Amino acid sequence: MKFKKVMFVAAVALFGFSALATTQTQAASKDTSWTSVKQSKTLTVGLSGDYAPWQTTSTSGKLGGYDAAVARLVAKDLGVKVKFAPGQFAGLIPALNNGKTDILFAALQATPQRKKTLLLSKPYAADGTVAVVKKSNHSIKAFKDIKGKTVGAGTGSSYLTDAQKIKGTKAIKEYKAPNDSFKDLKLGRIDAVSIGIVAAKHYIKTAPDGKEFKIVGKPYHTYDIDLAFKKGNKALATKVNQVIAKETKNGTLQKLQKKYLGVTAASLR
Repeated sequence: MKFKKVMFVAAVALFGFSALATTQTQAASKDTSWTSVKQSKTLTVGLSGDYAPWQTTSTSGKLGGYDAAVARLVAKDLGVKVKFAPGQFAGLIPALNNGKTDILFAALQATPQRKKTLLLSKPYAADGTVAVVKKSNHSIKAFKDIKGKTVGAGTGSSYLTDAQKIKGTKAIKEYKAPNDSFKDLKLGRIDAVSIGIVAAKHYIKTAPDGKEFKIVGKPYHTYDIDLAFKKGNKALATKVNQVIAKETKNGTLQKLQKKYLGVTAASLR
């Protein structure tokens, strides 16, 4: 009798294992993310187009900046065309999850929260959160000094999250476009802007009013910057990760980082 019970338990366990394996195989077979891109010969890229030097849009509507350059490089290596689908930053992740885009080139910081909701790539850049203030401001000397102040940050950004981590801020105002936060900073409507150090340096260097601002202290937080895919789209992510590894090894990404961002990822880590 004991022998029969043991055999029965073993049979049930084997059946359960087989069912699990079958389910996993079926789930894997449903991942058509790379097949769809390959068949359509098009990689649809989500980005905002208004976060220089990561992403820029010319007066004629052409997308430029580091993200656009890397997107074109990835598409070329994959043997497909690139199709840009620009939109406001806050709507990029919903568009990705709804299948309107295949991949996000959005200077996304690899935060623990994003790792839970998105499938992230290998790092293709790096960045850090800093506070930007008017040159005449001497009360904010480091990011932590935004306590008791009114701070601006991009809606849905990690820079907003970092600002929210500082307890006791007077107010935090969200902006859809980075340049709008600098306008309010100039007008005295906010005391500081929480933003990435790469974008901050670029604005201060190139904007007509950039010389009126300064970065205070060291980055509050440094992050790897990853591309994003919809959860489950491992097939496409694997292909893109292979490209990132190749272009990092041969030095192409580092050259693009210096050209567009002014710094390499290694120097920020």
